[in-house]
Amino acid sequence: MTITYETADTWSSKKTTVGAPIWQRDPGAAFSRYQTKTGVTLQALYWQPRNRRLIAETYSVWDDGKGRCKGTLFHEIALEEIPDFARVHHTLEDALVSLGFLPQILND
Repeated sequence: MTITYETADTWSSKKTTVGAPIWQRDPGAAFSRYQTKTGVTLQALYWQPRNRRLIAETYSVWDDGKGRCKGTLFHEIALEEIPDFARVHHTLEDALVSLGFLPQILND
């Protein structure tokens, strides 16, 4: 799937292709169970091993300023954000640990 995502360092938009997610939200779970911020829910996490890039798919209920819901967004996760994402749900932490992010999680 080809997506447009915001980079972690410059917040510019780039296109990339992602494969299957390494983690996905349980579709039957409550919206609030996977919230990263108020009104923003983590939907999936993608890993690009060659670029060592972690991309989060989120769903936002907030207005985009034009009267529409922001909806699905993709953004690169910066290294300093990883511990916050690990706290969203224990299954997400397990996925991050399997990628070798254990030191970043434990040192936060």
